[in-house]
Amino acid sequence: MNRIHLHSTILFCVLACLVVLTGCMERPGPLQPTVKAADDASDLFQDLCQSGDWPAEAESFLDYVQTLDEVEAAQLSDDAEYFTVLYRSGVFHVFYCEPEDEALEESAATVETGKTGPSPIHASGFPNQTSPAASAAFFPTPRAVGRAIRSSIQQILQAFAAAGYTTSGTLQEPTLEWFRSWDQYGIIYLSGHAGVDNYPDSDTHPEAGQPFEYIYTTTPYGTSGVEGNPYESDLAPDARRIVYSTTSEYRTFAVTPRFFKYHYQAGNPDNPAATALPNSIIYLDTCHTLDNTTGASRLAPTLVGCGAQMVLGWENRVERRNAAETAAFFFDRLCGLSQVEADDLHPPTRPFTVQQIYSYLFDEGRNMQSVDVRLVYYPTSTGDTAARPVISSGYYLPALPAGPVAPGVDPSITLLGYFGPDRGEVLFNNTPLSQVQVLLWEEERIVAYLPNDNTTGDIKVRVNNLESNPMRLWGFSGSISCQVNDAGRYSGTISATFEGRVLLQLMRSEVDGDPETTQGPFDNCMYASERGQLGWDISGEWTDSSDNHHSLQAQGNEPILPQYSESTGTPGMLCMIIFDLDPDVDDATYKIQLVAGVTGTDTVTEPGMAPRDEPWFSGCATPLSDTNPLPSNWVIPAGNQSVGHCQINWTEISPDSTPPLPTDPDNPYPG
Repeated sequence: MNRIHLHSTILFCVLACLVVLTGCMERPGPLQPTVKAADDASDLFQDLCQSGDWPAEAESFLDYVQTLDEVEAAQLSDDAEYFTVLYRSGVFHVFYCEPEDEALEESAATVETGKTGPSPIHASGFPNQTSPAASAAFFPTPRAVGRAIRSSIQQILQAFAAAGYTTSGTLQEPTLEWFRSWDQYGIIYLSGHAGVDNYPDSDTHPEAGQPFEYIYTTTPYGTSGVEGNPYESDLAPDARRIVYSTTSEYRTFAVTPRFFKYHYQAGNPDNPAATALPNSIIYLDTCHTLDNTTGASRLAPTLVGCGAQMVLGWENRVERRNAAETAAFFFDRLCGLSQVEADDLHPPTRPFTVQQIYSYLFDEGRNMQSVDVRLVYYPTSTGDTAARPVISSGYYLPALPAGPVAPGVDPSITLLGYFGPDRGEVLFNNTPLSQVQVLLWEEERIVAYLPNDNTTGDIKVRVNNLESNPMRLWGFSGSISCQVNDAGRYSGTISATFEGRVLLQLMRSEVDGDPETTQGPFDNCMYASERGQLGWDISGEWTDSSDNHHSLQAQGNEPILPQYSESTGTPGMLCMIIFDLDPDVDDATYKIQLVAGVTGTDTVTEPGMAPRDEPWFSGCATPLSDTNPLPSNWVIPAGNQSVGHCQINWTEISPDSTPPLPTDPDNPYPG
């Protein structure tokens, strides 16, 4: 009896304890059966993904899901990339199995690479932006997106800070609360996951049955299964602002275009507290976010309708590592790390527009990962034209000397880039060229004459008081000596000193800090000597096979003229150097060719005849040399080459100033 009483007492205490513990726990809400069914489906789905059995077992998974009591309907996409479930509660659930090309190994050290310093960061010395904050977020997975992607996003955060935007010093996750904070940011970047599907036909809102994009958050969907959860109205079929999502690693909410419309479309009758986005630029490094921009309810038009200035994203499925590298380059240019601009720019520190950067990415082939995977932006035309002019490449043509038919022509430059519709000025060492010297002004091309002398220095374009990046006109000079020896006939020397100019641009650094040059429209830059002095002294006597006696006297001293050619039969000299400027300066190369021509008098005496004078011409031309690595100081080393009866020796051919190189790879390249 006592034993039974003891057991009853213990049982009573246990039950009382359970009642107390239950009262401390969150109570299940009406969506708890939905969460339970979603978890059951997710368990099997994630097993299939992680074991590599997806999509081979996709049909079996479909059969299993359709046996769950809470499931109203289930559907597999044509390519088995996505799987969708509609529950009896009305909740919509999307499943996505990460492809193998997104599964990169991630080391423990990776976690530290997302940090850029104390929070918040604000750089001084920059004008205030209308939208002075920026944000970057990253959807992590244990297998995917390793150190390289985190490093790229760290560079993006540094670009934000350098441009004067206030930003968090640590990498954020795309939680639901983060998506709800977008009205605070002028620039927003996300590296994550997204997909596209159709709203269920049974939905009670006007977009039922239509396609929509969804972006994965890191907020677990399990929180919707508790009583009083704040998400029930967002999940409802008449709202569909968020949906359930399952990847190979996570079970979270995903946001739809209707989420952004609800929170950021000012004047929305469903949410009077909605606040418009502050003319934001939004860059979504996710799959499928800009598959379609023609429908007003699609993601990009919705965001623009909510106040965004521009939305960038990818068509189809993108590999996130390369996408993040492209984004780092984009924000490096967009935020203007090397230049502080006038207050009338928006934002004031941005030297390049989105369109200009995109054009560069297009030219370099960096806006595409494959034929059907492209980075695109919306809208494609905006009124945002307040950006400084940009020189992307150019070339220099030496003067054309006066001839018997045509007058001489001054040297000229052709600049390529973006200069805008308004005609401005071309500056040479900060002095404007005259309007007469500017022959052509187009939005993407300028042609102008330069003074016909040896002046070198920076060339810039100024429009509406905004100056472009500089492109430098470099000077190179050197000398040659040529030993001429036609055995048994004549011998002597040719010598010359020369100088000339070439347009070689040192671009500022890529985001990794390495020096960068531009290759120009011809994939190389050509230097040609323009002026100097040529001297020669050649003589000799010989008798030819017809017993004619020759007495050669060839002496002279002439100025060197530009664009010399042996075919003229006149004395002259040309040094040509072809620079192949790889974007990595360490891989730059050059080829060299030398040409010289001299004249004289050959006194010919035929047997029994009086002597007669005949003009004499001889030319020496080396073939174009093999490709040689360009030294870091850009000095062409001395060398020699034998051609026929000539041996041409040249001294070092040196630039007029030493190109600056960064001593710290983390610091940007000058210019």
